[in-house]
Amino acid sequence: MTTVGNFTAGGEPMIWTYTNTLQGFYPDTVEYFASMATLFPFLALKFQKEMVEQSLLTLIIEKCIRFTDLDPSNTSEIRIASITLLTEAWLTYSSFIDKNPNFVSSIQHVYKKNVRDRVRSVRLVTATQMFKLLDKFSAEKNSSAPFLYKTLIFSLVESPQDQSSRELFLTNFQYLFENTKSIPVGLLIDPFVKSN
Repeated sequence: MTTVGNFTAGGEPMIWTYTNTLQGFYPDTVEYFASMATLFPFLALKFQKEMVEQSLLTLIIEKCIRFTDLDPSNTSEIRIASITLLTEAWLTYSSFIDKNPNFVSSIQHVYKKNVRDRVRSVRLVTATQMFKLLDKFSAEKNSSAPFLYKTLIFSLVESPQDQSSRELFLTNFQYLFENTKSIPVGLLIDPFVKSN
């Protein structure tokens, strides 16, 4: 960690460190994404301006989007790790991302696709990350909150009769309704009742 910290002064060394050198320390893609997710709050706190100006944030977002693809070389573990890092980036830099319609569209596609994935672990982690985003975005009145909410509703309605998945969704929806009064409950009730 000290070696990585020594290079974090912004500019080219920062980009090189976090896109190439760190990848050398963690050649396993899952470990790389996990280490970046661990480092991300530190980077965002200490180097918020440099992350944007030196394109490190853009590179991280693009890499996350690329590794959530259904390409056979992207295992479930890789996709889960990249979705987790992508969530950290979106939570921290939502104003930057919201100014780029291509990012918003691509990121929304990532979540929509992965919350409906055939692999249960990918679906559940994606749903958990989406609820994390929805919690913050609904409080901030972020323009992506309705997308997240509706996508989660349809995922719940379309999900197989897996009891633990349904409990995850319903527990998180209950938490949201109790803590965010502005969320319209009717959007969930109607399709949920019709599906049962």
